[in-house]
Amino acid sequence: MNAPLPADPPQGDSFESLVERLEAIARQLEAGQLSLDASLALYEEGMELAQRCQERLTQVEQRIETLREAYDDGFGGLGR
Repeated sequence: MNAPLPADPPQGDSFESLVERLEAIARQLEAGQLSLDASLALYEEGMELAQRCQERLTQVEQRIETLREAYDDGFGGLGR
């Protein structure tokens, strides 16, 4: 028996919506009720979403580092 695929990818591009969709994909794959083709399609979507999540995390880490450096420069390193 094949379970239906969820309708749409996440609305918007927020990190939270991407993670929510990844969790939904994981639940469906773990249930084991999909055809091989449907499982592969979900796996591919999940990998793309995981990559997008990693890119977002990298962007946030870079922004935090930039802010930290600006803070340290502005206060002569007293923020450490």
